[in-house]
Amino acid sequence: MDVLIPLGGDTIIRVRPSERASALVGIGSGVVVEHSYPEVEKILSERVSEMEKVQQRMIGNLDQLRAATQTESARLQQLYAEAQAIGMGPPPGGLLGG
Repeated sequence: MDVLIPLGGDTIIRVRPSERASALVGIGSGVVVEHSYPEVEKILSERVSEMEKVQQRMIGNLDQLRAATQTESARLQQLYAEAQAIGMGPPPGGLLGG
């Protein structure tokens, strides 16, 4: 069975994997280490798990930001309504001072 390996620049080579039961795994800064397939599976599984944790933290951060934005928007709308109720319009240059 041949495998297609992308080289970049829309260039692909066809190779036939050896029977050697190992793979090269990048560990950062362009450094790769040879591991057996079971080790590679474990390493990749750990990486996926870590990415899922990061994704959940990012979703939590986004939810907090969304809630804070909604709170501030409601506060600004209330302040604007109060200012209009006492006859004040927007400040010169608009609400954002622009």
